[in-house]
Amino acid sequence: MVHLTPSAHHLFASQHGVASLPQLQSTGLSRSQLKRLEACGAIVRLINTAYRTPSVPLDEMTRCAAVCLAHPTI
Repeated sequence: MVHLTPSAHHLFASQHGVASLPQLQSTGLSRSQLKRLEACGAIVRLINTAYRTPSVPLDEMTRCAAVCLAHPTI
């Protein structure tokens, strides 16, 4: 079973419950681990490369943060 790393938890907590794929990979999680976390419901993909933790309500701030993380160059 795959678990979120402590640094991934900290990342989610500091960004309105969302994180980008590159950010999560920088915490030590591989793409296959992220797919398993998504499959078991530990993380939820919002858009493209932005994920949220289901422990944080999906509100306007969460959505805005997800858009910013998925499209950082816009």
